[in-house]
Amino acid sequence: MSSIIENLRRKPTPAAPVIQAPEVLQRLGLAQSRLEGLKAQHGAIALDAVLNVDGADGRLATLEKELASARADVVNLKEAHGAALARDEAEIIRQRASLHKVQLATVKRKLELRDQAAQELADAFGTVAKSWHTMIDASKAAKAATPVGTQWPESGLPDLADFDGIKMLVANEMYRVAGDPKLGNRQSFPGSAPTAGNENQPEAIEALVDRMKTHSAFVLERLTGRASGA
Repeated sequence: MSSIIENLRRKPTPAAPVIQAPEVLQRLGLAQSRLEGLKAQHGAIALDAVLNVDGADGRLATLEKELASARADVVNLKEAHGAALARDEAEIIRQRASLHKVQLATVKRKLELRDQAAQELADAFGTVAKSWHTMIDASKAAKAATPVGTQWPESGLPDLADFDGIKMLVANEMYRVAGDPKLGNRQSFPGSAPTAGNENQPEAIEALVDRMKTHSAFVLERLTGRASGA
């Protein structure tokens, strides 16, 4: 048995197989090239032996041994390549199964996380909806209670005591808190809207509570004739 085959046999089977067929195929190519090189020499040396050239018989015998060994190498490497292909295919199947398991676990984990977030969002909506209706109702009631002989102050901005004005402020607040200007604003909170000039800077939008308090102070100042808190 040639040194090529012996080296293959000496190698321990890897604990975690890698793709082996390409390496074996490369060795097979080298063995075939060696065999073809020996075969190319055979005719000339055989002729010398037939013509009784001195030393030709010995060279022919040596060459034929090398040819036999080279042919055996090629046969064995072809078989080894076939086995490597089968082993590689099994390893690929194993790796795919392992990857499938990891990916499936990731899908399950991310869906669980999504469902948890959905529950948290649903719970938060209950509180948000209650605050929303309180804000709308209190604003309407405040405007309806405008003292006799006076008018509800107009600030030159959308009236923050009316539904549309409050709706706009809440949309601005949602953009301030959950706006995402990247990728064309496609991941911002539904219904959110930036204030003019702050499409790419959600953090620059004035907070809802501050805008409401500023409006409240403005209304009270106009109705009482003095600054709020004075």
